Amino acid sequence: MDKRTIIGGGIILVILAFAVYEGSGWGRSWQTIPIPTPVPVKITPVPTIDVGANTEPFTNTKMGYTIMIPAGWEAQGIAANQNFDDRVVFTPTASASATNIGEISVTVVSKPASTQDLATDADWNKWLSASVGATDSSGLVQKFGEKMVQGNRAMVLRQDKDLPSGYDWSVMTWVRQGQVNYYIDALGSNDFGDTESRIFDFMVGSFKTR
Repeated sequence: MDKRTIIGGGIILVILAFAVYEGSGWGRSWQTIPIPTPVPVKITPVPTIDVGANTEPFTNTKMGYTIMIPAGWEAQGIAANQNFDDRVVFTPTASASATNIGEISVTVVSKPASTQDLATDADWNKWLSASVGATDSSGLVQKFGEKMVQGNRAMVLRQDKDLPSGYDWSVMTWVRQGQVNYYIDALGSNDFGDTESRIFDFMVGSFKTR
């Protein structure tokens, strides 16, 4: 066997070995980038509202929404200012069922200022993509969960900053339709327990815009 035959045979073996190496996938394993498994967002369905003797409707004709409130609660409109278009505050009376909720309000903001918190597209998208339990930089605003309101995703945020005197917590559902923001906000003292959660869920689930 002459020298050229040996060299030629060696080249063929090298080519075959490289082909086996590439075909097996070994030569490309370092290039493989695993695709992360999407984490599903858990959205809590709002309970179906049973309109009975212990509830009554409230209609805001100016802002075009209705919401069911516990019977015996009082409604008070708050004059609009530079931060919101309209706000109505609902408060339980002495004859209403005992609850740690001091008030639940519905606030409408259609043209938020650039410096206004929790009102812009950027804020909405940031909280929408955040996982449940995520907080802002202060650690005092937390994503509490998500709900479906009128077929749209809505965010539930718990806030423990800038609370009015006498209140220990705020739980707010942020509903956004187009560029209009609706905030259904519960303020209370002591615990946000089962009774408070059921009242809040009841009102959020009944909220409808025209």
